[in-house]
Amino acid sequence: MGANARCSLSFYGRRKVPVGRNAVESMSAITVARLKITLGDVGPAIMRRVEVPFDIRLDRLHSIVQAAMGW
Repeated sequence: MGANARCSLSFYGRRKVPVGRNAVESMSAITVARLKITLGDVGPAIMRRVEVPFDIRLDRLHSIVQAAMGW
């Protein structure tokens, strides 16, 4: 990866995800954000899609992006 490579993060939707292991527990749900992470200016294209809690803190999102990209 060159020094000029850039990473972009795109929001492409959100959805409700059931919480719990069975029908009784899954009455509640959390909202997740669907993100697309793209590493630009490289070939072939490198892209990851991740789902994270909608209210995630920036420091935790940073860690998830790094883990998804293998950095």
